[in-house]
Amino acid sequence: MSGPTRFENSVCRFDEDEVLRRIFLIVGIEPPPIGKSRGYVERILKTADCPKDFRERFTGLMKILDAKTIEPTASEVSGETCVGPSLCVVNPLPAIGAIELHAGIGAIFRHGNGDTLFSKVAPITGPGLDRRRDYLLSIVEAGRHDMETTFS
Repeated sequence: MSGPTRFENSVCRFDEDEVLRRIFLIVGIEPPPIGKSRGYVERILKTADCPKDFRERFTGLMKILDAKTIEPTASEVSGETCVGPSLCVVNPLPAIGAIELHAGIGAIFRHGNGDTLFSKVAPITGPGLDRRRDYLLSIVEAGRHDMETTFS
């Protein structure tokens, strides 16, 4: 019998190409070469035979990635609702996990390994980085709390 689920989180640098490559993996599409993701998405969206569900997903994704950087206030960081638009892409396989994108803030990469849930917070760099990091970590902690109360 395994012990309780452990949670770990860390902070990394926001990288749009990495976000897009991971989303390609999650939706089951072979990712483009490193550094070519944005151009690949833009070319696919321009083609006439682009599947409707792909077009809708990636159009919304690009809007979130292109959103102006948001610097949350202290009350927004400790609030219970999201500051702006967000998008979550989930794969049923724990090893691949999920990506939560928060427009103008950054991303949270989640994956499971055994009895440990890892969350890697990737705020967009620039002024107000600490507030964005704190905001994303508060979302991780809220999710952690919900899981602990649900499964304990």
